[in-house]
Amino acid sequence: QAAEAAAERASAALSTFEKLDLRRQEHEALVAEGRAARQQLDEAEQGAARFETELSELARLEATLEALERQASGLADHERELDLLRAAAGAASSVEALAVPPRPPDIDETALEEAMEAARTRREELAATTALLGAAEAELGRARQAAERSASLDGEAECPICGQALGAAFATVQAHRAAEVTDAEGRLKTLQGELRQVTSAARAADSGLAELTARVGAERRRLAEWEQAQGRRLDAERALAARWAEVCDAGVRLGGPTQPSGPPPAAALAAAAESVQRELTAQRAAGQAVLRIRGRLETRAQLERAWADSRERAGDAGGRVEALREKVRALGFTPADLEAAIQRRNATAAASRAAGATAHEAALTVAREEERARGAKRRWEEGRAQHAKLAELESEARHRSRVADLLAEFRNTVVASVGPRLATQAAELFGELTDHEYERIEVDPDTYQLQICDGGLLYGLDRFSGSEIDLANLALRVAISEHIHFQSGGSVGLLVLDEVFGPLDEDRKTRMLLALERLRGRFRQILVVTHDAEIKEQLPNAIEVVKRPGRRATAQVLD
Repeated sequence: QAAEAAAERASAALSTFEKLDLRRQEHEALVAEGRAARQQLDEAEQGAARFETELSELARLEATLEALERQASGLADHERELDLLRAAAGAASSVEALAVPPRPPDIDETALEEAMEAARTRREELAATTALLGAAEAELGRARQAAERSASLDGEAECPICGQALGAAFATVQAHRAAEVTDAEGRLKTLQGELRQVTSAARAADSGLAELTARVGAERRRLAEWEQAQGRRLDAERALAARWAEVCDAGVRLGGPTQPSGPPPAAALAAAAESVQRELTAQRAAGQAVLRIRGRLETRAQLERAWADSRERAGDAGGRVEALREKVRALGFTPADLEAAIQRRNATAAASRAAGATAHEAALTVAREEERARGAKRRWEEGRAQHAKLAELESEARHRSRVADLLAEFRNTVVASVGPRLATQAAELFGELTDHEYERIEVDPDTYQLQICDGGLLYGLDRFSGSEIDLANLALRVAISEHIHFQSGGSVGLLVLDEVFGPLDEDRKTRMLLALERLRGRFRQILVVTHDAEIKEQLPNAIEVVKRPGRRATAQVLD
């Protein structure tokens, strides 16, 4: 009942708050609308002031338009004058840059012709002397051959020409031949001396001719260069005269009291062009200002309409602001009333929540007590059922204890009989695999763990290497297989060894292969799975499995 009363008070306070909150929302909406209207009023007034300022600026610009138009007139004429002055200044600069040196003296062609004639004469003399020297050498050779033939004869011999005996003329012939050789040698020496003189004179004439030819060639090049420079200078002067004539025809004045009769220096023309350029720049600026002012004057009607619209919007916005102020005053909303309603709502809501929590806690207490009673009843019923079940479990426990005792006794009996036999069989095979390196191997009767006897002491497998552990495990498993088949009355037909060669060294691998050969007498078939290619080659038969795409494989028997 207290919770229901508190809830009613909270509902009444909430209803009062909601009414005041609706009035607050309406008040805030009117205030927001008033602010928007005020903003529109301010924007309209600012726009009207801006448009009025722009209209005043247009009136001022319109007053300056006529002066700017006069300043911008004659732009095309000034541009033509600037082009003509720049062309004339460039032509004057080209003329001033082409400095022509004095004309070189004329070339002395007579001296060159005389030197060429002298060199040709010396070469002819050299050729003649060389020919005479060759003839003298040939004559000397013939004289020497005749002298040698006459020296090989005697007075009793016959003349080789007429066939008569030489007799007393033999000495005359020999003297004549000797005189011919002496004369030929004298002429040869004389001609050799003349040849040296003529050769020296010919070389001197050729050297003088080459020097004179080089000098005349240099003089010809200088004269040709001067003629080219003179031609360029004349062309530049003609071009300058043509440009200056164009300047004069166009009526361009150079700023002085009188116009010069001929082309002025390049500096004067450049200064005149610079002056025209400044005037042209001012005219272009005035022309652009005229275009801008005309463009802005074209917007005057639009600005006047915009100014009138802004004033009209300002009047509408002002009226709307006053109307919204009246609505706000008529609403009569005060934040203090809303704050008091919020406090009452919060207080009554807290009191309602507290009363509801108290009522809920009482309901939970009732539910817990009822659940506790139901739980006590369930536990009483479960306890009675457990007492009944204990009697059954007691009988079952006695039977299971007896079965466990019998199984333990059976295990001990089996271990006592099988353990020594397995140890004997495993020790025999382990000895074959290790070449009887260790004394024996035994099987622990309680754990079936292997122990190796070394030096009279038993050790666990953790003392030995990996290959020895693998051999011991292999021996035990083979022994267990043989014993199981022996107990069943049959024999072991198949032995499969999967990767037993991996941890073995080369010597152990060899021993393992020998042991497998010995095991062939115990098993009808032995399969060895391995990836070692050397082991494959030592086995009598091999089946190779090749992986294929798509999770497939093929097997083939190797030769």
